[in-house]
Amino acid sequence: MSTMFGSETGPVDYLCCDIFVQANMGSSINEWQAVADPGVLQAWVAKLFAFFFERTEGFVWNREPPRLFANLANKVPRVSGQMIHGDAVDDEWLVVWLLREATMEFPELVISVRDADGEFLLAEAAMHIPRWLTPENSQNRA
Repeated sequence: MSTMFGSETGPVDYLCCDIFVQANMGSSINEWQAVADPGVLQAWVAKLFAFFFERTEGFVWNREPPRLFANLANKVPRVSGQMIHGDAVDDEWLVVWLLREATMEFPELVISVRDADGEFLLAEAAMHIPRWLTPENSQNRA
């Protein structure tokens, strides 16, 4: 069929997240430090995978389930996640809910989520955020 209708050239609908693990729980916000140990991050990958699986067992994902991995390539090591959801925006919102639940279960986590449109949670909350907050100055604020 791809020869008859051409290949898929449209944008890919995806979701990415970065999950930072606080190393020094209980410290002030000014002393916040992320876990950098690869073994600890890999343990968090397993813990979060189990947490997600427990809540989505039997769920049929549209394209693929979220994938988690220890991301040591950036300046601040983290657990990262990726998922291609295609037209199934419900899959994207399910992952957002899972991430929110993870932060409630594990208060040492700080999570950033984005998709093909960027910081989509800011767009969804647009009517409830201060007027001075813009896409240009929102990095690390929400």
